[in-house]
Amino acid sequence: MMKLKKQQKIISLNDTGFSILKSLVGMIIFYLLLAAIAPVLVMSTPIRTQARRV
Repeated sequence: MMKLKKQQKIISLNDTGFSILKSLVGMIIFYLLLAAIAPVLVMSTPIRTQARRV
């Protein structure tokens, strides 16, 4: 009986919330998307200012 309660407690502690690994994977995906979008944003600013001059 005691062994069953310990196993249930271990399972419930491992299943709660986000783990550090899940957080790191989310951050990596976010920074990859940011790296893909950043060059477009950087290049759009000079093009927009040149269009205003004309």
